[in-house]
Amino acid sequence: MAFTPFSNGADYLFHKPYNDTVFHSISIPIELKAEEKLNTFGFFIKEKSIWLATSLGLLEYDHKTVKRVQIDPSYSGLPIRSICPNEQSGFILATPKELLYYDVQNSDGNLFASSMNLSGLTVNARSLLISRDKKVWIGTSRGVYRSSRSIDDKSKTPQPQLAFANADRKRISHFGTTVLPYNILLSMTVTSVTFPEEERLFEFRRSNDQKWNRLNGSTIDIITSRPGEQSIEFRTRKNRSPTIGVM
Repeated sequence: MAFTPFSNGADYLFHKPYNDTVFHSISIPIELKAEEKLNTFGFFIKEKSIWLATSLGLLEYDHKTVKRVQIDPSYSGLPIRSICPNEQSGFILATPKELLYYDVQNSDGNLFASSMNLSGLTVNARSLLISRDKKVWIGTSRGVYRSSRSIDDKSKTPQPQLAFANADRKRISHFGTTVLPYNILLSMTVTSVTFPEEERLFEFRRSNDQKWNRLNGSTIDIITSRPGEQSIEFRTRKNRSPTIGVM
């Protein structure tokens, strides 16, 4: 398998069978905007797909289609300079600004650098390597850096707390004892002592829900549409290490 660093979106990925002497293009054409150029920096094969680190971001090639992977709206538009697989289910991705982590099985991505004590050192990352002791080595415009902890050394985020809540814009003073009428607007703001603050993600799910939903910020507005007891779970995520608090 091989790739070409520069292409017009038509020929960027090539394959040579063992019994052949020539590389053949297996590229699936990518529609580019007038201002876009496709530069490929690396690839890796995982989960029956070829994952490409490119100037357009992360691309997934499944031999039938090729698509741009949406990692997180906060990092859309950033080129992926290098890609390094994790033995579990995802990749560490180097961008010009941050290191990101993308979980292939859950189709979920977020910031990676902070938990590895690499904040501020990953500017203009060019290459990645995970050594046998599970340390991350990063080639950057400032030199080579190594993480101080193993990639598997996860630390929990602080449990989220309910900061305040309003029912139809009136402050609720006692969270655990208040009985509310249904069909009102309930607004809740959560907090968690986690630094740096911009790397913190809040998620919630309502009674009997299996899927976690990401909050846009730290406040949720919901309509209490049915009578009876209801519960909402909140959790804080940072670098794939959630701590769950039930409220």
